[in-house]
Amino acid sequence: MWDIPFEWDMGTPKATLFEKLGHMSRKGGVNLNKLADSEYGERIIQEFWQFMTCPDEMGESYLAYLKQIGLTKKLHHAEKLFEKWALYLPVSIEAGAKAGRKYPLLFVNHGAHMPIYWEEQSGFLPIAGREEMIVIAAQNHNSDHLLQILEQVKAEYPVDESRIYCTGYSQGGYKTQMIAFHHPRLFAAIAPCGFTFSLPDWDLTEEDNRKDGNNKLPSIMICGQEEVLEFVPVHQDNLPGEEFYVPESTLKEADPTIPGIYEALPTKATVKMDMLNKKLRSIGHREISYEECRATTESDNEVERLHGFPADRTDIFMLAGVRHFISSFDGDYEKDVFKVVSIEGLPHWPPATMAEIAWSYMKKYARNCETGEIIHLEDA
Repeated sequence: MWDIPFEWDMGTPKATLFEKLGHMSRKGGVNLNKLADSEYGERIIQEFWQFMTCPDEMGESYLAYLKQIGLTKKLHHAEKLFEKWALYLPVSIEAGAKAGRKYPLLFVNHGAHMPIYWEEQSGFLPIAGREEMIVIAAQNHNSDHLLQILEQVKAEYPVDESRIYCTGYSQGGYKTQMIAFHHPRLFAAIAPCGFTFSLPDWDLTEEDNRKDGNNKLPSIMICGQEEVLEFVPVHQDNLPGEEFYVPESTLKEADPTIPGIYEALPTKATVKMDMLNKKLRSIGHREISYEECRATTESDNEVERLHGFPADRTDIFMLAGVRHFISSFDGDYEKDVFKVVSIEGLPHWPPATMAEIAWSYMKKYARNCETGEIIHLEDA
């Protein structure tokens, strides 16, 4: 499966998974043959198996697979690409609604140029079936469009408004940050993955910057340690070479989901550090100095060296045969309110363990819809 060409991006030539992941890797950072032959590589193939083998997103075999994992799928406005969105419902929802049950809801936002059918493979649907959760995936994941969809779903289905979550990888992580920045009290927790720690300045107004935060919203960012975008280590300028730009749409039709300003993502340590500190300020954490970040190059703590900054706590754990590096920060109101997880040897690609890690973090939180306070479900 690693050697079969697929059209991963809309409107671009087919490429093998080897070629695609090679393009998404830090120079010299990923041994693709080792990854393909590993337990983790097998997990990547398992996640994208349906996309690779069932090209019809509403085909009989694919819908049967969804039913098997506990979901039904409804596709809206399939004839117009950027009005198209998919809704995944627990099979129990009709009976649950009659019994007065409410269901948590998760937005899953796609990466740049990726069809929502591709994003269905990022690992969240099996979790949604198991946890009995509503999922929304929209091709146009701009905030106003997501809010319109949410209102429609709330009107038709029993949504637990105290348990609304949002996630996405790459551009999907960016869109997660965007809607959470402007509507923080809508969500109980978010997982903006494969993107920078906070919104770039070029996407914020002066008024936005004065807000300087996401209103104490628990969040986790997950990425590969060897991403071409090099989010970590923060203390290091990105490797010399062609800068990675947010590309203009290759589609004939303008893509309303891509930012209107095509700017280079951060490549300098000072800029990456500024974005980290913007995030830390938003949770009431002290800022970390450039000197502190640079000092981690000589740290005995491997996570600090790899992430390029000190944290309140660090940890390393094994999952699917790969090491995962965790930095955790406490806010002025909450422990572990912000986490960064990088995964050893992985490029810019939705990690096979991302959904599992993100959901295990987000599901601990709910929000009091009246007061806006965050609730620990484990403590409730």
